Amino acid sequence: MSATAQTTPDTDVFSAFEAKAQAATMENYTALLEELAAYTINDVFDPVQRTLLIVALGNNKTLGVGKRAAGNALAAVEKAAKRATQGEPDGIKGGRGVYSLRDNGVWYSKPTTNGYSEPVCISPHLQVIAETYDTTDGNNGRFIEFKDTRGRLKTWAMPAIFAAGDGVEITKYLRGNGLNFVYGNDKEIIDYLLSSPVTDLMTCSDRTGWVDDVFITPKTNYGENAERYTYQPTSVIDNKIGQAGTLADWQANVARYAQGNPLTMLALSSAFTGALLKQSGMMGFGLHLWSSSSDGKSTTMKTACSVWGSEFWQQWLSTSVGIEGSAYAHNDLFLALDEIGEATAQTVSATAYALANGEGKRRGGRDGNAKITKKWRVVFLSTGEKSLDALMKEAGMVTRAGQEVRMINVRSDAWKHGAFNDLHGMGNGSVFAEMLEANTKKYYGTAGDAWLYAITQPGGIPDDISQAIDAIRETMLPEDASGQVRRVARQFALIAYAGELATKHGITGWKAGEATAAAKECFDSWVDDFGGADGKREHRQVIEAVESFLFSQISRFQGTNLSEGSVYNIKDRVGFVRNRPEEDGAFLVPTAQLVKLAEGYSKEQIIAALRTVDMINAPDKDGKNAINISLRAEDKDLNEPEFGISHPSI
Repeated sequence: MSATAQTTPDTDVFSAFEAKAQAATMENYTALLEELAAYTINDVFDPVQRTLLIVALGNNKTLGVGKRAAGNALAAVEKAAKRATQGEPDGIKGGRGVYSLRDNGVWYSKPTTNGYSEPVCISPHLQVIAETYDTTDGNNGRFIEFKDTRGRLKTWAMPAIFAAGDGVEITKYLRGNGLNFVYGNDKEIIDYLLSSPVTDLMTCSDRTGWVDDVFITPKTNYGENAERYTYQPTSVIDNKIGQAGTLADWQANVARYAQGNPLTMLALSSAFTGALLKQSGMMGFGLHLWSSSSDGKSTTMKTACSVWGSEFWQQWLSTSVGIEGSAYAHNDLFLALDEIGEATAQTVSATAYALANGEGKRRGGRDGNAKITKKWRVVFLSTGEKSLDALMKEAGMVTRAGQEVRMINVRSDAWKHGAFNDLHGMGNGSVFAEMLEANTKKYYGTAGDAWLYAITQPGGIPDDISQAIDAIRETMLPEDASGQVRRVARQFALIAYAGELATKHGITGWKAGEATAAAKECFDSWVDDFGGADGKREHRQVIEAVESFLFSQISRFQGTNLSEGSVYNIKDRVGFVRNRPEEDGAFLVPTAQLVKLAEGYSKEQIIAALRTVDMINAPDKDGKNAINISLRAEDKDLNEPEFGISHPSI
């Protein structure tokens, strides 16, 4: 009799099989179990009849196996029969089993020696949507979606590199973001994600900013086909983009108070500027707002930060540790650094170059080959009680011209009320600053969102951006401006252009021309503080250094009216001083000692600077710089000084 599935058990079949069980012998016992298993698997016998037949086998004295042994034997035969007919379950074949995505989550069948186990649910909804790849083929991954413990659908661009080793970074992220998968199935979750077949592709980037014509941020992408792009960082990021209030709220409670306040308007305009560096073809740069008093510079910085988020700034001290990560996470955006005094002069010096140049340190890998160097474009805003020049001098370092055009010192106390000109009817600068800072905590981020949406639309950034920036610069430049001044003027012009473009797109609420006027006023202030537009800034720095040395280190110069045996009595001698009435007063310095007068500058730089103010002897008719002097001592073996340096104090 063949076993076929039936809805109602056949009593005649059952009676016949019960008789078989009672009369069975060891010779036909195995065959009888296989026949019985076929009936039970196909529901010919219900559970009650199955139990009665096991009892019949157990009571069979000829078999002598007992009811428990008969039941166990039947269960084993039933299991083997199921496996034999089961085959491989449908689903995603992975290295650890077979997975299927159902309405209620991910189900997993474990491989066994005789097939696969019954499927069990190992996770709520978790699905691979697309494969991600970057434009340099160096950061592939998978774009996945999942549901957290509150049933919210979330997405994550998972770097494939996270699967290296034990893949713990993947499960840590998923658990941390609310995916409550079954404990002990970490490896199965990773296997499922890596084994899931995908045909869709998305472009990814591990830094913010422009990729093709799309602008990527940690929160939102902007531009045509933005949904085909994703932000995929390979490390934890500290980018505090966020929103509160509406754009109208921000305009009414933050941006309007920049009107009449050039420094505030400049800072706000600078917050929009980073996104234009690529199109303008310009390198990054920064503004450093400084003064020794509490004048509102930090409030000004926080006002600029409100374009992008709440507490969008970082401390100089914390950023000095991970400057590359900070710049990378703010690429094409805006980076704000507070309290420069917390960082060392060495850190600030290196940071100014790194941020502006847009490239991190070159490092070697374990195989000896160079790792990929991180690159970025960023406009940054810094604050502190000291200028870059003062900070460097305190550390015995020299501020290079290149640093001062990359990190531009702007005095923040040059206005009527410290950093402010117009208090908009409020009693004093402190009350105004407190109000403005409080408003930045309530209304933020909407301007940056509107800005990125506007500039990623067709025509959002005009094609003539470079020419427009040059035109603004020409309105700012004084006559006979040096190369350094012209470069800084173009940076101020770019900031002005960003403010004007944001105004044109209806973001700031300002009037046309206000951002340019504010930038020019701040630039003029910078030129005055810089020492003029003639390009002799470095000469003045050399002269100041030489004068300071002559006044403070007079004991290291030996008089030329020597007494016998006194020639070598001067410790750390730099040169000689000649001030007898019958001779012109002068410091006489050998070539080898000249660079000590202005540490950090070359001999040629020192000579060139001092000659602009006739502080050093001119070369003779043969082009030689030597000055012959007569030392009044018996020891005539001294090297004769080459340079005579005059000073009004002599």
